[in-house]
Amino acid sequence: MKSPLFLLPFLLVFSLTPTHARDYDGATPIRVQATLDTGRVAALNAFWDRLSQTVQTGDFEGYAALYHQDAVLVIDNAGRPGSMPITQALAAWKQGFEDTRSGKTGAQVAFRFSKRLGDATTAHETGMFAYSVLNAEGAVQQVVYVNMQALLVKKEGHWLITMELQGAPASEADWNALKP
Repeated sequence: MKSPLFLLPFLLVFSLTPTHARDYDGATPIRVQATLDTGRVAALNAFWDRLSQTVQTGDFEGYAALYHQDAVLVIDNAGRPGSMPITQALAAWKQGFEDTRSGKTGAQVAFRFSKRLGDATTAHETGMFAYSVLNAEGAVQQVVYVNMQALLVKKEGHWLITMELQGAPASEADWNALKP
């Protein structure tokens, strides 16, 4: 029986060959960039840090400003699947921000990613968030882990979420499996 090692040169050649996709007309090849753009990722990390800060401080206006005006929230879990304009979701979340700002309660959110695709002006982020509810003294009352995806665009030098998908609940073990 021949060793599968004879396939190694072919695999190397094919793995180094550029990947192409076709545009909508099927005529023009478009190079698919799968490499990690560290500048883009650093800017997106700063974006997610800013979003986390707005949740922690109860800055509703700052939080809302991180979404495109026409953004959509998609809920894809057994509890309440559907979608809605982000303006509707923000209206539902506003009281929680006000309670955090006043010190009545607290909240924290952190993000970890399993896949980060994009270019200089677009991004598709896949991962999880951990949302923590705190009491008035700052003690953690509950942590919820949720699978998520987000589509973002960069407009006038700022990243904006155009679509947020909140997927199935996850576990702390799932969270810990992702690198911070």
